[in-house]
Amino acid sequence: MNLEDFCPVASDDSESDMVEGGDNSICLTTVQPSSICASDGSVAEYLHTDLETSITLTEARWPITCAATTSSRKSIHWKSFSELSFSVDDSFTSSAPAVVPRDVLHLSDAELVKELVELGDVPGPITVSTRKIYQLRLSKLRSNPHLCTPNKYCSYSKELQQFMAPSVSISLAEISQWEHEMMNYFESSSGRKWREGNSKMSFNYLLLDPRTTKNLPARCSLLDSDSKGEAFKVFISAIFYIGKGKKTRPYQHFIEAIKNKSDSKKTRQILDIWKCGLGVVSLHVFHNILPVEAYTREACMVDSMNLKNLANQVKGTYYGAATTWSVRRRRLVGAELLRKSYNILLIEGERQIRPADVRDESELPSFLV
Repeated sequence: MNLEDFCPVASDDSESDMVEGGDNSICLTTVQPSSICASDGSVAEYLHTDLETSITLTEARWPITCAATTSSRKSIHWKSFSELSFSVDDSFTSSAPAVVPRDVLHLSDAELVKELVELGDVPGPITVSTRKIYQLRLSKLRSNPHLCTPNKYCSYSKELQQFMAPSVSISLAEISQWEHEMMNYFESSSGRKWREGNSKMSFNYLLLDPRTTKNLPARCSLLDSDSKGEAFKVFISAIFYIGKGKKTRPYQHFIEAIKNKSDSKKTRQILDIWKCGLGVVSLHVFHNILPVEAYTREACMVDSMNLKNLANQVKGTYYGAATTWSVRRRRLVGAELLRKSYNILLIEGERQIRPADVRDESELPSFLV
């Protein structure tokens, strides 16, 4: 396999601009529409060159106007591509019972929610108007075991599961107030010497599996038309790493993967995505903040996701006001940060990172040569 076949770049007649900045030269190239988005616009590619290692990476950005690349509406967790941890089928069959069994009718609200969660469902608040719906849903899951998706979402924190529910039953205004409390603490202590300095050059980033997202911005309305909040579930299921960085820090993960320097879960996931001919979706969020604020935001999101659902090796570190927060508050803020990141992805579109050019081809993994 030729490297050009694995990671094509634009032809000579494509428009390009060279931007000089910092230690790197970034070549912005606009290529002609690809087969994935043949009628809706061009696909932008960004070439990131590391002058010290002579490694060039291509970031392909798919316009959000592209048609969905697949008709599948199923939500598949990124881990399922290497681990068959659950079956995926979110629909109910017409053979499900229309009558609620007597024992289900006698379940309390707490018992009803508990059993639904154990069967892989993410129920919203149980009220007088929704209780009948959830009783019927539980009856259908009991009668059709193949529809059950155990451990699909219940491995995430309860706080994040609340955000996944069809209707959010928590106060977003209160959570936003907690986030501002965190931000104001760092703003008001500008004279203090923080870890890694006081320069506002940091940001957070999330690595997502494109085999799960499948150009999520283009098909989110289709997913949510069937089940409200389904697109957000897909987004959460695709995240396999959350980090804090500045400048070209996220690209170091890809350099490590190219050189095969690590056998970590993160590196294996990156290589597995590349073997499929795709690129890792790299989403950068919350720019121009202090390093300690980026570390705190990272910690909130990791706690909300639960470390076992990520390729991160350790939990994050809290600073400032968040050091006094309860675990529940930290996870709720993390869930809200993930929701904001999801909205950013929908606006910006998916950006995939794949190998583009390496001066010394002997450093490439065998499947790229």
